[in-house]
Amino acid sequence: MNPPFGAQCKGNDRPFLKKALEIADTVYSIHNKGSRSFIEKYIRPAIVTDTYSASFSIKRTFKFHKKDVEQIEVEVYRIKSGSHSN
Repeated sequence: MNPPFGAQCKGNDRPFLKKALEIADTVYSIHNKGSRSFIEKYIRPAIVTDTYSASFSIKRTFKFHKKDVEQIEVEVYRIKSGSHSN
């Protein structure tokens, strides 16, 4: 999933993480680079099993965007909850 980054408006990513972990055993989620310690604390007892770093292009779509295209350094987390039987 690509939730709204919590950096623009603190906490915007939390409802997405919470809901994803309620409905799925394994979640892949994109966040700003450097978010791992926050993610690991927030998702407990679920765990991050893998991380992939990448550069993510975001086109200007909102009023607060200042550039036509912004390259954002991100991390993709594979999160395993283990709370579902499927």
